[in-house]
Amino acid sequence: TFEYGEIALTGVVFLALMSAELTNTHVRSPVLIERVPALVGNVLQLIALVVGTVFIAWMTYLTFGGAIHAIVTGEFRHGVIFVSTWPAKTIIPIGLAGLTIALLIKVVRTARRIITKEPPEIIEYDNPL
Repeated sequence: TFEYGEIALTGVVFLALMSAELTNTHVRSPVLIERVPALVGNVLQLIALVVGTVFIAWMTYLTFGGAIHAIVTGEFRHGVIFVSTWPAKTIIPIGLAGLTIALLIKVVRTARRIITKEPPEIIEYDNPL
């Protein structure tokens, strides 16, 4: 039913975040990075990654408390049928924690590129149009 679809969608979206980040299949726009010197591009990427990592880690922390509360109280949603919501509320911080780890990996890789003076990582995409 519709209620179970919502729970499943949460799993599909949040559990795929880490994979999407590590395989670069998420939405990106390298317009600025392509137009600046390599060192500046790497520094800009590093700043963006650090800010993103802090923000996602904060989101992980906030959603973890909600997940624990949902598990302890056996939280459910009622509609046509009663559906437990704790699985979805548990998946959210797990997916966000995975994304935090993926971003930390990218922070280390980008810092290494700055130290070794390598060019920034720019992913080429096939134009579907």
